[in-house]
Amino acid sequence: MISLNNNVKRKLNYILDNYEALSCKSYKLPCGANIIDMGVEAKGSFEAARLFTEINMADLGTVTYRDYVLEDGHSCLAVEVMTSEPILALRYSQIASYPIGDGMIGSGPGRAVARNKEDYCFDIPGAYEDTEAELVVLGVQGPKVPDDSIALKIADECNMSP
Repeated sequence: MISLNNNVKRKLNYILDNYEALSCKSYKLPCGANIIDMGVEAKGSFEAARLFTEINMADLGTVTYRDYVLEDGHSCLAVEVMTSEPILALRYSQIASYPIGDGMIGSGPGRAVARNKEDYCFDIPGAYEDTEAELVVLGVQGPKVPDDSIALKIADECNMSP
């Protein structure tokens, strides 16, 4: 079966190579974990948000911005999200249901490695497990950028080095 985490490597490397153009920040924590700030301390951008969402879906879907015309003729920005793998892309990756602590919650393919007991998406017999992951990629959503203690907690739960 596909490794959700390994599947995002190409897109993740693109962000690392272009983080400044995407109005993001990239740095390494003292423990060794890599952080890409896409909107906490960094400004972020529409393109960064699109890439974040596609990575959170384990790169098994697409995100497109388009104009949506309302009945009265006015238009607004719309986001179109498509996937042909909703169970893998959404249930086992995108849903933000991995409680990290300190006001943060995790989403993305790293959830399929952590399989945190509080993450209800993995609380069914035969739930997907990413046993082939060479790296763990999480979209951490919260009021601040994760620090060493959070990164070490995640690494421990994933049985990986930060």
